[in-house]
Amino acid sequence: MDSIKPKAMLSRLGAVLLQAQPFLTFPVFLSVLQGVPPLWLSWLIAIIPWPLRFCITGHLTRRTPFDIPILILTAGMLLGFFLSPDPQLSLPVLHTYLACVLLYYGVVNNSCA
Repeated sequence: MDSIKPKAMLSRLGAVLLQAQPFLTFPVFLSVLQGVPPLWLSWLIAIIPWPLRFCITGHLTRRTPFDIPILILTAGMLLGFFLSPDPQLSLPVLHTYLACVLLYYGVVNNSCA
């Protein structure tokens, strides 16, 4: 009987987790809409693949032509969040925007290009 090597199994599990990265952002959307699961747990689930990607590939993400516009929009969203007179509205919007950015980079990192 052929034994499965733990290192090979861990490598396969890491590859599957990295491929599932875009789908792991959906709990954040559910947390914003319904409140279940808790928001901190959703972000933990969504962020888990990033350190794994850094350990495996040596970088967090691929460069895209949209990096600078996303950075500018993120700075604008943060500024809008801090200046907003209604934090109950701006906090879910900020979480949704950041989840969309995370989803975008998850799709970019898993593309075949």
